[in-house]
Amino acid sequence: MGMETKVNRSAKLLIGFNGAMTITVGAVELDIYSQPVISAHTFMIIDEVSPYNSILKRPWIGNINAITSAMH
Repeated sequence: MGMETKVNRSAKLLIGFNGAMTITVGAVELDIYSQPVISAHTFMIIDEVSPYNSILKRPWIGNINAITSAMH
C-alpha cells in the first residue's frame, strides 16, 4: 500500500478471541473518516490470516453515533 515508512516496527503479544497468541509486526496510525467525524487510530499489523480487516473499539463507534445492536 506504499505505507511502509509510516509503520512503527514493534513486537507486541496479542491474544485473539479464541485464546490464540500472535506477535505484531508493527503499528501504523491512520485517519478514519466517517462523516462527520475524522479521527486518528493506531492499527496493529499482524502477519496472519484473519477473518477481520480491522477491529475498531467502542469509543470510535460511539463517536460516530453508530448502533451496533440489531435490537435497535
